[in-house]
Amino acid sequence: YTAVIASSLLNMFKDHSLIDLRYDTIQALVFVLKKPKMPVLCYFDAFVAHFLEILESSSIQEMKKYLPLYSELVTLSGNNTFPFVERSLRLILDRFCDDLMMDFFNLVKSFLHALGHDFIEFSSETICQLVIILDSYKTLNADYCRGVLEIFSNIGAFAVGHHYLIIPQICDTIDCKQTLPVVRVMAIESLRILVTSTDLQNYIGPIIRSLSTSLINDHEPTKEAAKLLLFALLDRGNTFLDYDVTSNLQ
Repeated sequence: YTAVIASSLLNMFKDHSLIDLRYDTIQALVFVLKKPKMPVLCYFDAFVAHFLEILESSSIQEMKKYLPLYSELVTLSGNNTFPFVERSLRLILDRFCDDLMMDFFNLVKSFLHALGHDFIEFSSETICQLVIILDSYKTLNADYCRGVLEIFSNIGAFAVGHHYLIIPQICDTIDCKQTLPVVRVMAIESLRILVTSTDLQNYIGPIIRSLSTSLINDHEPTKEAAKLLLFALLDRGNTFLDYDVTSNLQ
């Protein structure tokens, strides 16, 4: 039954004369093919492949309309989207622009949700792009920085080989005097999440530097976030926090 519906919808999706129904057809296919079982995997693969073709040739406005549906499909389909990760990330890098920033962040989050650790083998270029975004917008746009930091908070738990990119950039965001206060707080929170989920012993120097300056920052939310980071470090059983750092809590 599902295969019959999927086949009919896929034929509609590929019919250029029905372009006015494209959005509704995609929406229906996402609903029908979410969490696909073996009998309909061939339809799922054909749908995703053609969907990517559409996205690759779409205008920015069209992409803004279609990308949320593609992200929803990825989130609902688990590792069935694995064969399309590389092509999807290439789409992000090739079509990257401010107008699509948040949509691209959501797509990366969807792949992280669907694939977890398996996403890492494709993530190097994406992480490099995210580092550039955080560095460029930490003084300008809190929403963009939030998107990056949320991804770092998730991907950093298993992207150990990319910590050398992620952790110094988060610390630099905290340390930079021109960073928007709300972005600094989010960066400290991101660091706290990473401290609780992975071993950051190799980066304790920059972490302590960021923590020390944040504990004496005049911005009260920054101080509170820094205290939570300190408590997280202590909860990990680390013994490298000296008196000068902990005394700032007083």
